[in-house]
Amino acid sequence: MDKAAYESELNRIKHGPQAGESIPGIGTVRFVVTCDGNSEQVLQNAKAVMEVISRQCADDWREDANWRSMLPTDFVEACAEEMTEQEAEVWLKRWQSLGEPEREIEERERRWSLQNWLYWLSPDKRAWQWWDAQVINDSGIAIAIAVESWPFPWSALAWLFRGNGAIAFEAESPVAEL
Repeated sequence: MDKAAYESELNRIKHGPQAGESIPGIGTVRFVVTCDGNSEQVLQNAKAVMEVISRQCADDWREDANWRSMLPTDFVEACAEEMTEQEAEVWLKRWQSLGEPEREIEERERRWSLQNWLYWLSPDKRAWQWWDAQVINDSGIAIAIAVESWPFPWSALAWLFRGNGAIAFEAESPVAEL
């Protein structure tokens, strides 16, 4: 994506899509975010994080930026500690030993480290853009993401919401949305 695409994304985060605005990529995928009575706050927090990410993508993404000071403190503190090389090797061996159902559970429950999450949000890795999000009720949010291709990696998107207080993040009939 170019600078203009990130600026458009930033505008959508703040104000939603504009009437007649073309959806970038191949279409949108919808997700349902489950919250514990705090949907408004979860969405506000997720938007605050994505505003920083989009702004950095539009300006000049730097791996060495002081992300801990740029991102909202609550999100940074929700992230797991960075793994040592030895811890990462142990984790990878364990991950490789899991079956698909166990991997899905692990993915839904694990906390991401900030650096691991940022890796997937960098402009050369992220295959999605924020399109729209609405609070459904106190316990739910609907979010639409514009995607470049299908399938696409969305676990970092799930952590964005879980790291901001959501209790679950699930795709809502993604194939029907494309």
